[in-house]
Amino acid sequence: MTLDSSIATLSSSATTATAARPAGAGVTPGEQRLRAAAGEVVGAVFFAPLLAQMRAGRWEGKFGHGGRGEEIFRGQLDAHLAAELGKSTQFPLADTLFARYAKQTAALSAQATTPRMESIA
Repeated sequence: MTLDSSIATLSSSATTATAARPAGAGVTPGEQRLRAAAGEVVGAVFFAPLLAQMRAGRWEGKFGHGGRGEEIFRGQLDAHLAAELGKSTQFPLADTLFARYAKQTAALSAQATTPRMESIA
């Protein structure tokens, strides 16, 4: 499987999950929390290491370097940037995680509402 086909698969599954909702249907607070959690996961797991790796290279030159202040607060800046990038609505990985979390949550909700044989007897 190539990278392009993997990306296409992720994108199509996220689109399918979004398209399943009827037009004009609002987003529930639970879905908002779920989408925010998916964004946090993507930010922490994907973007934070990416930014750390980018910063590991020494591109600092004589000009454009923030000095000691930049070195001290770089971690906080990277954490903030990773969180904001994770919240992006145009990132297919977050959409895919949201779709999977939503499917799993729906399955768990269905299990919880299904009466068990022990409780009936």
